[in-house]
Order: sequence, then structure tokens, then C-alpha cells
Amino acid sequence: MKPMNTVAIMFSPSATSYPNSKIFIPKIALTYPSNEEIPVMFSGDIGLWYPSLNWSYSVILTVRCIISYVTVIKCLKFSDKNMYETIEKYKVSWIFLESKMCMKNIFYTDICMYDISSLKQIIIDDSTMNFNEAQKTLRDKFMNVSIVQVYTGLCIILAFQRDNPKPGSGGYVTKNVQLQFTNICSQKILGPCRAGIIWYKLIFKWCSPQTCKLENCYNYQAKKDSINNNIKTFSQKWHYTGDYGYYDKDGEIFLIDKMKDLIKYRVFHLSPIRIENTLLQHPAVSEVVVRSVPHITNGQHPVAYVKKKCGEEVTEEELIKFVAENLPDIYQLRGGIYFKTYIPRLPNGKVDRMFT
Repeated sequence: MKPMNTVAIMFSPSATSYPNSKIFIPKIALTYPSNEEIPVMFSGDIGLWYPSLNWSYSVILTVRCIISYVTVIKCLKFSDKNMYETIEKYKVSWIFLESKMCMKNIFYTDICMYDISSLKQIIIDDSTMNFNEAQKTLRDKFMNVSIVQVYTGLCIILAFQRDNPKPGSGGYVTKNVQLQFTNICSQKILGPCRAGIIWYKLIFKWCSPQTCKLENCYNYQAKKDSINNNIKTFSQKWHYTGDYGYYDKDGEIFLIDKMKDLIKYRVFHLSPIRIENTLLQHPAVSEVVVRSVPHITNGQHPVAYVKKKCGEEVTEEELIKFVAENLPDIYQLRGGIYFKTYIPRLPNGKVDRMFT
């Protein structure tokens, strides 16, 4: 089997609607160097994660755990109490979480009531720009635990945090990976601290019929290539991540949002996640999704769909004022707020933005 041959077809972790939601996992993703680094696995370890098994990175974790002789606990619903109880009962070594599980103030249970001394590492995927406060809370609560945020693409870890990272960053670029950032309009390559479209390139080599010595390899029985083609390198093509972000002067990566979800307000590209994370700080808000609505002069306006917490009351005016007090003027909810009793979700756990 060739390195880029598909080994699995899964629901994309970045999909926000059913159309074009498939992701094709190549063989190389199972053994790529950066995927071997996080989480750190040893034989006999116990791992825990909550994202859906339909989530593509679950395939990578599952395969890694099998070949590393690691036991995995898969829980359907996330809560801090459930997490603490599971860590104590099974002596969990590492946990894999999505950032949305940490964004809201959900850590209510007293951690001192549980023995979590076995826990060594918490890995957080799906980085977002406004994750600073949540990271600080986690570091204060899990003082002796390594907390690492990662950034993935095509089921391959492209960047992860190390060496005292800045809050909210997706970390530094990993082994055998290159990233570049381009301007949305001109497609010119951007320097540090300038937001643009994120592209990645994988740098790896595989054998040719001349160099292969493995009898079960597809190249072993193939015709010999010319001397100049002994080693093929998959490093000529830049791949589109679909993400919008930037890197700072130290080389740390910061994600802002998905390109397809950005709201074009006048000359600005607004991040719905930034508005959603702000609204989630309100005590009456349980869930929220922000989309765009067309506007004749401004292009698009942000509109929020909010699910209230059970027993809590809040008005549209109160939430609009709350956003106005916490975000710049360009982020104001000019499209209004609509209250929902149910917000549909996709198999990957994300909100189905098409049917919200």
C-alpha cells in the first residue's frame, strides 16, 4: 500500500454541515512522526478521551493505542465529575479533550476530593484564539499535569505547545511539517503577526523499487526507476487547511477561526468563535452558535442563536449589551439574537451550522 492511499473514510473533525463532510485518512497519517509525539504513550498506560468515535483523529489514537499496548477508556458525555472519577478509578495517564469542553466554566467539582496523581498529560485539540482564560484555569487546577494544545490537519498534528507556550497558542510547528500564511485577497505570503489563510506541507520520503528491501512492500516487485528517481518526496504541494490565523515573532501558531465561517463585515473578517466564546461567559447561556446574515451595505452581519440554561432567564437586549461591553464595535450583534430550545449537532460533536 502506498503512503497516500486511503485507509479510512471518516466524518471530518472540522465539518460544520453534512455536505462535503468526509475526510479520507491516508496511510501515512498512522505513522507520521508528529503523530508519534503527542500524546506520549508507554506500554500499560491508560488513556481517556471524550470526542466522538466518528471524529477522524479517534482513528489515529485508536491505532496508536493498539500498537503501543495502551488501554483506552471512551466516555460518551463529558463532565468534570465523570472525568475525576474515571481518572481515580482506572489510574488514567493522559486525557484527550476538545477545547469546547474547557471553554465554559464547567469545572465545578472540587478536584481535591479525588486522587488524580496518575494523570501526567492533558492534550487539547481544536485550538481557538480565545482560549487564554480556559488554559489559565486548567493550569491552576491541574498544577502537576502537562497541558498541551495541538493543531491538526488531515489527521496529522501540525503544531503543538512546548517550552512554556503563550496562552491561546496552538504551539510550534512539528517535525516534517511546514506552514505558510497567505493574504485572503492577494494570496501573498505573510510575515509574523499578520492573519491569513493557513497552508501546510508534509515533508517525508518513501522507498522506490531500487531502494526497497521489504518483500511485502508494493515497490519490491515493481519495475526499477531511473537513478534520479530513487527517492520520491511528497513535498512539492501546499495543502489548504481551511483555517484562518497567524504566527507571532517567536513562531507560535494562533488560530482564529475556520475560513468558511468568517463573517465579512465591511473590510473586516470577523470570527464567530470570538463572539460565541464571549456569550458563553454569560451565566444564562448554555449553548450558542453565531452565523452571518447578508446586509445590503455592510456585506454581512453576525447573528447569534442561543440556548438558555434550564431555569435561567435573559433577554435579547441583555445579551447584545453583554457582547457590546466585552468586544470591539465591529463584533456587535447587528443581526440580532434568536433563542432556541435545541441546537443540532453533527457526528463530530460540532454544531450543524446549516440547520441552526
